[in-house]
Amino acid sequence: MRVKEVRQKNNLTQKQFADVITENGHKCSCRTVQNIEGKRANPSFDFMAAFLRAFPEYSIDEIFFTDEDLK
Repeated sequence: MRVKEVRQKNNLTQKQFADVITENGHKCSCRTVQNIEGKRANPSFDFMAAFLRAFPEYSIDEIFFTDEDLK
């Protein structure tokens, strides 16, 4: 999962990133971002949809799924 890389590339704090996701249709907290980045939680479909609205230059596959996820 590369959520953290996208967040850092866009110079966003976890709080700012959560706000961007919320603005794009999914209520998100800083804690949610921490859990997803720390692999303690999987993103919901709504989170992924809001992410794609906020960052349309990425695909779900490249951000949320890696070869490691398939093992």
